[in-house]
Order: sequence, then structure tokens, then C-alpha cells
Amino acid sequence: MVAALVVGAGRHTGHLSGYRPPEIGRAATVGTWTEESGTTQLRLRGDGTASVTDAPGGEAGPEAVHCSGPATWSYADGGRDGRTAVELAVPGCAGRAWGRWLFAGTEEAPELFAVVGEPESGELYVLRRG
Repeated sequence: MVAALVVGAGRHTGHLSGYRPPEIGRAATVGTWTEESGTTQLRLRGDGTASVTDAPGGEAGPEAVHCSGPATWSYADGGRDGRTAVELAVPGCAGRAWGRWLFAGTEEAPELFAVVGEPESGELYVLRRG
């Protein structure tokens, strides 16, 4: 089980040798992205608007703040670690809703992820298109 966690974290953070994140274009990013539990959800529309359900805040743990509501998004080429990303803005949640979701997974099964809290000890959120 520990090996599976290490491989999973390595794939999402880019620390796994030889792994290349999928190259997803802006048009393919449009749609609904949901966390496995179904709690966190991003609905990204082609016009740059979005709706957010239970987006994680900037801190992990019991004090974590989550935001829901209308939002805007943009597609960012070559984000951190050379990854493409979705930049999210949720009015009324400034400084709280996690704003940068990076691509991971494969081209057949792309994922968006964010680490909330400290990079080495934070909570990993993974959204899959659904």
C-alpha cells in the first residue's frame, strides 16, 4: 500500500522519473471535473465561466475553508514544472479557493490536481473528468 501511495504522489507531483503529464488543450478541458468522493467539483464552461462546489482553501486539515459558487477560469500553458494548468478565480473567496489546478493522469484519463497546505505534507485533491 505504501508503494502505491508513493507512485501516486510521484505521478501527480512530477517526481516520478519518465512520467510526462498529458497535453490537454483548452477545448478538452471544458466539462465537469469531480473528486472521487463527489464532494469537490469544477464545472468549466467554454466561455471561461465556471461553477465550483466545495473547492479547498489554502490550508489543509480541520481548519480548511471550502468555497462554492460561480467562478471564472483560464487555461495556462506551461505552469509549474512545465505543466498546463487551470487557473480558477472564485469571487468572494479571494485568497481561499485553491486557484491553480495542474494536469496529471494520462491523455486517455486526464486528471486535475492541487496540493492544499504545505507541498510536502498537504492534502492532495485529484479531480477526474466525469
